[in-house]
Amino acid sequence: MLAKKELSHLIEPIETRMKAVEDYIKVEGLIVQVEPILDPYGPSIVDDKLDAIVVSKETLAGGLSVNRKRVEKGLPELKVEVVDLLPEGTSGEKLSSTKLRRLEFERSKQPEMPPTGQKCDQAGED
Repeated sequence: MLAKKELSHLIEPIETRMKAVEDYIKVEGLIVQVEPILDPYGPSIVDDKLDAIVVSKETLAGGLSVNRKRVEKGLPELKVEVVDLLPEGTSGEKLSSTKLRRLEFERSKQPEMPPTGQKCDQAGED
């Protein structure tokens, strides 16, 4: 699923991304299980222990599709929680993984600047 994404070579390994999610949402007393999504539905259409699915306005159709599949399989519908996307600080565009990869790519193309107060000679050495 990721190979077709823009700048896919910059996508971190799944283990790294899963650990980052776990670390970000870790709260004492909260049980979190992070699962990789290997197809458009992931475990959402087979796991009867799920209660809710979090989507953005852009992915709401996918969340509704999950519920249709769950009903077809005799599972209860999930509560669909719609969240707003965050704006990217400088441009006001929606913050997305694609936008972050573009920024990372652009940053990697720029020459490294010396720390403030230091000068480089013409050969690029300190």
